[in-house]
Amino acid sequence: MRPFSIVCSTIALLGTLSVIPPSLSDEEWMQVRSGKAYGISGMAWIDRHGDTPNLAIVHDNKTEDLDRLAIVSLPPHEQPQYYPIPWSDDTEFPVDLEGLVAVPDDSFRFMALESQGRVFDFRLDPDRRTIETIQTFDLPDIPDNSNFEGFALTRIRDQLIAVWAHRGEGEDPGVLYWGEFNLDRGEIGLRGRQEVRVPQPPGNPRHISDIKIDRAGRVWISSATDPGDDGPFDSAIYTIGRFEVKDETIALDPFPSLTPIAAYEGHKIEAIEILPDDRSIIGTDDENAGGFIRIDRLATRN
Repeated sequence: MRPFSIVCSTIALLGTLSVIPPSLSDEEWMQVRSGKAYGISGMAWIDRHGDTPNLAIVHDNKTEDLDRLAIVSLPPHEQPQYYPIPWSDDTEFPVDLEGLVAVPDDSFRFMALESQGRVFDFRLDPDRRTIETIQTFDLPDIPDNSNFEGFALTRIRDQLIAVWAHRGEGEDPGVLYWGEFNLDRGEIGLRGRQEVRVPQPPGNPRHISDIKIDRAGRVWISSATDPGDDGPFDSAIYTIGRFEVKDETIALDPFPSLTPIAAYEGHKIEAIEILPDDRSIIGTDDENAGGFIRIDRLATRN
């Protein structure tokens, strides 16, 4: 299979335009929190009514004394507000969370992915700021030396599809995987894979640092370089193809272009989300500098 580029992803059919104030700052970096423990490694829109948009985010922390999950509130004309969410006592403690997605058509249900392939399925109570674990399970057929970054869900002809990615770096390609997902049993049937090599950012990029699928079935990825805890970082965003059903089989139809939709200097993008009004939110894990978010209009450039 030939390699191709991929880009960050978005949510599908989450909410209405009325919950996203147009006064949210576009194209401006906003710091969520400073410090290495607060980099953003995954992000999902919280679909709820009200004047203040909210995001769920995860951190890739590895010790129990550090936060794993938080809500970020985005009040208009103000800086983001950060609310840590304690992890559930009724399940194992996650290590190195690298992806987060909202479950389609199931309010406040999310899935978070560890870098080694463990998935945590939970329900979030955004008012009480608590979670309840529903189930945990592993991705199927995990190859040796995998390092996963990004987990996405979409529905195609009433079939729930899971998409996940090995990040790769430099000469090691990223690998996009997808399969049919039985939500009740927590089982994914692997149906396809595709190597991914991006031309930007320069250096030795991590080819896939996050993924999502938009409501048109397009696959988005972010890519980033990570030379060390103090950078300098660079990132790019791509769309790489579209999921379709061909001969009753879920297939990825790749786009021919390897051109980034957007490139960003000075930040390591590890989280992406597309809002219901087609604006995008990107989140960074800038190591010692902490986590930043930015609202942009990537979907309208594609």
